Amino acid sequence: MQVSPDSAIPLDLPSTPFSGDAVAASLSAAPGAVNLLVTQGNAPGMMTEVLVQRLASVHRAAYPEKFRSAGFSAWASGGTVLVPLSAGVYAVAIRTVKSATGQSGQLMEIGRAVVS
Repeated sequence: MQVSPDSAIPLDLPSTPFSGDAVAASLSAAPGAVNLLVTQGNAPGMMTEVLVQRLASVHRAAYPEKFRSAGFSAWASGGTVLVPLSAGVYAVAIRTVKSATGQSGQLMEIGRAVVS
């Protein structure tokens, strides 16, 4: 329901497991945001969720359960994803989602950024 709030809710369980989609991005800080430069986009029918976690410093550990969703989008190779954030230090992670079923892949931390 997070991926497609206006779509019908799937009533049947997925028939196959989902291990994720192969996506890649590099991370950089921008004033008031983090910027992800997509080097490998999503396959058709897939989306990527960006998750962020505010940290006290760049040396603090990030915990999977403390990441919060910053939104879903379909990534295209060579594109950019801008995530507005207040000033601070953030751990940034992604996970891929199969749009039709809502199945998600593993959480992958892609880096940390200091937002000014």
